[in-house]
Amino acid sequence: MRLDVPALRRMFLPAMLIALGISAFAISITPVFRSTFQERNLHVDQAQAFLQGRLDLDEDYLDVAIYEGRFYSVFPPAPAILLIPFVAVGFGPKEAIGLCLVLAGVAGYGLYRIFTRLEIDRRTIIWLLAAFFGGTAYWLVLIRGTGVWFFSHVVAVTALVLALNEALGKGRGVLVGLLLGVAVLSRQLTIYMGLFLLAAVWLNPANTGKPLRIRLANAAGAGVMFALVFSVYLALNWARFGSPLETGYRYIVNTGVGALRFEQYGTFSLAYMPFNFIYLFVQGFHTVFDGPDMLHLAGMDPYGTSLITASPFVLWALFARWEKPLLVAAWASIILCTVHMLGYYNNGFVQANAHRFTLDFLPLLVVLIGLGVKHVQEVIWKGSIVYAVALNTLALAVIPLVMNRGA
Repeated sequence: MRLDVPALRRMFLPAMLIALGISAFAISITPVFRSTFQERNLHVDQAQAFLQGRLDLDEDYLDVAIYEGRFYSVFPPAPAILLIPFVAVGFGPKEAIGLCLVLAGVAGYGLYRIFTRLEIDRRTIIWLLAAFFGGTAYWLVLIRGTGVWFFSHVVAVTALVLALNEALGKGRGVLVGLLLGVAVLSRQLTIYMGLFLLAAVWLNPANTGKPLRIRLANAAGAGVMFALVFSVYLALNWARFGSPLETGYRYIVNTGVGALRFEQYGTFSLAYMPFNFIYLFVQGFHTVFDGPDMLHLAGMDPYGTSLITASPFVLWALFARWEKPLLVAAWASIILCTVHMLGYYNNGFVQANAHRFTLDFLPLLVVLIGLGVKHVQEVIWKGSIVYAVALNTLALAVIPLVMNRGA
């Protein structure tokens, strides 16, 4: 049997990158099993409270709302509801990382199905999956899934990917509405993805050949199901804070920079936009050194690196070619989500390298990237992915390893 040398050469680089990626991920995730990063997953606490028939938590903690002498988690409830059966059998924050890995696998399969539907070849799909999981903030939230902020992102991304797959696949409105509801009840700003999802359901070839009344009923099913899921959030807010629109964020006791911002300008303000814009689109890779001689590596800038610097492959989304209504709806969803987060008093702090808030729209953006790389030179778009994964490896594996050895 003769070896196919050209084929082996083509496989060498992807195989080497996969091996290096797995090694880097293993290094980055190891501390999760040694400690919980001194974080506390409020979704675990909330799930335990639900099991006890309560809405409030046992004690105060970071990002807890204090209302009428009781402590409440301000985070949307979907991740906590998901955790109920696991907490019932003894899961805690450390064990939540295992569920994160399962959800990551589901999201990966969902993205694979989406790319296949868009007739993207398998070798390109591998590169796109490497870009999303290794070259964005997803790596960060996955290895920090023991914490409440990060676990929320993992759940939201999985739900949103499944919603996109359904909208571009069989196009069943009820299921799309359910999955979008789960995403929004994990990360509120994913609600803007609903604009694209509705357009995709309406224009789905599986539905366009049907009578108008059936198409309308299918689209309405998405809206009704989403409303039913979202009503759970409204009812929970009403039961805790006396109003369906009161999330409890204004009852959080902030400290430091967050407290100063909140007291001066509130939760949303135009005053936050210059800072957020610079960090989202301009800020470079930034390590922090301290000590008397400024030679002690203390970590990464907790406000992150710009999306363009950390994940330059996102630029290839600009080259995407698609049906005009879908393309317009996709960009409208992404832009609206981005503008909303630019006005928020917190840009994702604490984070290393990439921006975790961008995960609210990245599942849709990576679909556009998949369509865009078809019109970009292969060496350029592949090089941008290698760069992004390497930078994330430096931030999430190498730097922490050096810091641990120097401690």
